[in-house]
Order: sequence, then C-alpha cells, then structure tokens
Amino acid sequence: TGHKGTIYLVAFSPDGRSLASVSEDRTVRLWDVADPKRPKTRITLTGAEAAVRSVAFSPDGDTLAAGGDDDRIRLWDVADPDRPKQLGTLTGHTSLVHSVA
Repeated sequence: TGHKGTIYLVAFSPDGRSLASVSEDRTVRLWDVADPKRPKTRITLTGAEAAVRSVAFSPDGDTLAAGGDDDRIRLWDVADPDRPKQLGTLTGHTSLVHSVA
C-alpha cells in the first residue's frame, strides 16, 4: 500500500530483492521485497508532472527508467536502492510514454 492512485505497472529488480511500482499519483515507489512476507517501502521518487505508467530496471539492476503521461523518461541510479540519484530526463517524445525496457 502507499500509492494514492491506480498502480499501472510493477517491475522486479534483476536480483529479486527490490520492486518498483508506478502510479497515476505521479510517483515511483521502490520496495524492499527481500522478505516477501514483510515488504517495506524504501523510497518514493517524485518529479513527474503526470501519471507514471511504465518502469524497468537495467539488466544489472543499477539503473531504473520510468515514463508516463508527461512525455518524458526519467532515469535514476538505484545501485543503492535506499539512496537513489536522479541521472537525467529524456525529452523529445511527442506523446505519452507507455512502455520502457
């Protein structure tokens, strides 16, 4: 629990210890799911100007990409998932970003 709107997508990190979820509430949440019986929120990433609809981890799990209704893709360094750092924003799309991989 925690999002304040529809959850559009979730993605497990390659090591299976983290889960990212995105929502119409304009946030990306990172969860610690190492113990599935006791999942907990690690951090909430903000900055999107509209609903976030897609999320994906890089194959090494160190980078997270998220896109949505504000026509942007945001990138975060999540090598330390408790202290993510925003790397940048990809702009130039002329419509919604419904999927990232």
